[in-house]
Amino acid sequence: MLSSNYKAEFDQVSSVAITAVTKSGTNEFHGEGFFDYTNQKLRDRRPSEIFPNTIPKVDTSNKQFGAALGGPIIKDKAHFFFTYEGKRITSPYDVRPENGYPVASIPEQYRDDFGTFAQRFKEDLYFGKIDIVPTDNDLIELSGKYRNESGLQNATGINAASTSTLNKVVDKRGLLRWQHTGNTWINDARVSYEDVVFSPTPATDGITQFFQATQRIGSGTQRTDLLRAGAGGNFQTKGQKGWTVQDDFTFTGLQGHTIKVGAKAKWVKLNTREQNLTNPQYTYDVNAIPGVAFNDTLPYQLQFGAAVAAGNPNVRSNNFQIGFYAQDDWDVTDHLTLNLGLRWDYERTPAYLDYATSAENVAAVSPANYGNLIGADYDINDYISTGNNRKAFKGAWQPRLGFTYRFDEAGRFSMFGGYGRSYDRNQFDFLQQEVSQGAYQVRTFNFIGNDSLNPCVPSQTCIAWDPVYLTEAGRQQLATSVSGGGRAIVMMNNDLKLPYSDQFSLGLRGRFSPVELELGFTHIESNDGFAFLLGNRRPDGSFFFNDPANPTDVPQSPFSFSPNGFGSIILGTNGLKTNSDAVYFKLTKTYSAASPWSIDATYTYTQADENRQFGETYSLDFAQLSDYPTLRSSGVPRHRFVIAGSVDTPIGVTISTKFQIESPIYLKAFIDNSDPFSRTLVGREADGLGDLWGRRQLDFAFTKYVPLGFISDQTRIRMRLDILNVMNDRNYVDFNNSPLDPNYGRRSTYSTGGNAPRTVKLSAGFSF
Repeated sequence: MLSSNYKAEFDQVSSVAITAVTKSGTNEFHGEGFFDYTNQKLRDRRPSEIFPNTIPKVDTSNKQFGAALGGPIIKDKAHFFFTYEGKRITSPYDVRPENGYPVASIPEQYRDDFGTFAQRFKEDLYFGKIDIVPTDNDLIELSGKYRNESGLQNATGINAASTSTLNKVVDKRGLLRWQHTGNTWINDARVSYEDVVFSPTPATDGITQFFQATQRIGSGTQRTDLLRAGAGGNFQTKGQKGWTVQDDFTFTGLQGHTIKVGAKAKWVKLNTREQNLTNPQYTYDVNAIPGVAFNDTLPYQLQFGAAVAAGNPNVRSNNFQIGFYAQDDWDVTDHLTLNLGLRWDYERTPAYLDYATSAENVAAVSPANYGNLIGADYDINDYISTGNNRKAFKGAWQPRLGFTYRFDEAGRFSMFGGYGRSYDRNQFDFLQQEVSQGAYQVRTFNFIGNDSLNPCVPSQTCIAWDPVYLTEAGRQQLATSVSGGGRAIVMMNNDLKLPYSDQFSLGLRGRFSPVELELGFTHIESNDGFAFLLGNRRPDGSFFFNDPANPTDVPQSPFSFSPNGFGSIILGTNGLKTNSDAVYFKLTKTYSAASPWSIDATYTYTQADENRQFGETYSLDFAQLSDYPTLRSSGVPRHRFVIAGSVDTPIGVTISTKFQIESPIYLKAFIDNSDPFSRTLVGREADGLGDLWGRRQLDFAFTKYVPLGFISDQTRIRMRLDILNVMNDRNYVDFNNSPLDPNYGRRSTYSTGGNAPRTVKLSAGFSF
């Protein structure tokens, strides 16, 4: 893994590049097999199985197994290698209301939806490889991979077990490689094929109920998510298949230079069928009806998916990608090496380029029908496509510059560093929504009087509730009763840019036998990340509006002020930013037969900030991404220390250990202000485990190899005992994220988010 890479051969790398080399067969037959196992009897109780009451352990099982075999087909000329790995995992997850909302306050008929449950995961991996050496200068490899995953999956949070998803992933890949070596050069040509399908479906069909509580805390009001129960809503079929041709040429004929040039072209057919909310979702404000302790009869919002008769729900795009690079590893002197590189990338996405905004959508957002945009802070014409006013994505020129300076002849002490720019991609999963929403659309209707926090303004999509809307016939009535059918209008900026990152690093390295020390600094700045904004505006063109007649009002995003008969306007654009500065210190001692112990320890101090939390692609709280303040990153710990080591004992048992500790996560939340009328994004560090750390885990492993003395001198069995989370640390993941609450930042549930309690894992293996 390269965390600071300045090689131009790596494309679409914004932070980390992972390189891997697969095994090959040899002139001797070698093979191995293994089996790992643990279950709930081999683990401690999870906190949710102890607090507030002790319950039986939820089923937990982790089985991993596999086998590999390699050997000659024709001695010295052709070899084979084959491997299989399987996983069968049953893991627990927790369902709890947000911010510690008491389950006892929820009606009894819903309490069984809360608790700890089990999800399942199954994976089968196959890999096969044949290598042929027809001459001393040629190597031909043919390999194939097959991955099949399935399971019943959910996530820790408010989603009941009934809303789980049946996941399915099938991944097929093949590679043909020819490497030819000359006296001063090597040419590496590759042709590969891929066919990947991802197709999750709901485990349960029917209707979904989503309950929220509106609470007055101090001078403000907040909404807390309590429970989503009933049917699931994740129905997708997405995939890609196509060919890649790549050639890398390395020339070493110039003294002191290793020159490498290459090109890669990819023809890939992207396919997506996204049908969100095939099962309708009814959202309830449980506090909306005066005198009713828990309102579960009058929803304030209905969302459901419905196909358009004239549309094709399958979105296809025959994408073309190409990239070129050149790099020179130049030994300027015995002490100085420069890595000089430059690359350029291009991608054509027809689904984005050739899309023409429908006449219906153009009319819906026109000044005549939606005058709210006349005084808006953006131009809707920047999002109306004619089918020929967009440009393909170009990664521009990306310099990659690095250096190493050795202070002494032996190279024991050195300085290294570099700078590189890398362009990423705008995910097709985002781009395709502009097309797919014209064929299968999520409809949104709000109901008058049932939302105590943000009541809707009566319109074609803000209507009185009628129980008939609980039926399919009633939903179809809504979909066809008004122009637009309550559907959202998704529009992409005509001048989308590629996200990019600039990386810089500088460090010192020294070898002090038997250890190596390294001190370094890295800086990564990313820009133009993709996000969705809310395009709705109020009648005066503003995003927020302060009603003088209601001085206690709080700012709300203008969801209710949508084009007549339509849902919200959703705009795809660029603007996400991240910044990271990190200093690290690393100590390494490698294992050797003469000194049979090793250690690898790294401390990292990171200052990272962002204008949106990672994964928050939908940015609907402010009008523009420039309105979001840049705050400390939620996903990057300020302090992190990881140490791993091993030692051989006199009895032939190898003891290895890993310890990691990091500071607490950073929480961010909005505060709505009525005077002055504004919305503020605030943050604080979570309380963590009640001490200074946010996550801590110590693992031990004991491994013993036993020679068997038959087949070959390498035949042996392996026995291993792992003790994970030896100190049984409670690495909680749920914290109160309401800044108006006195408990803001404190642990709100006992969920550990899948982090295992103290667990024993048993392993056995055989190799020859």
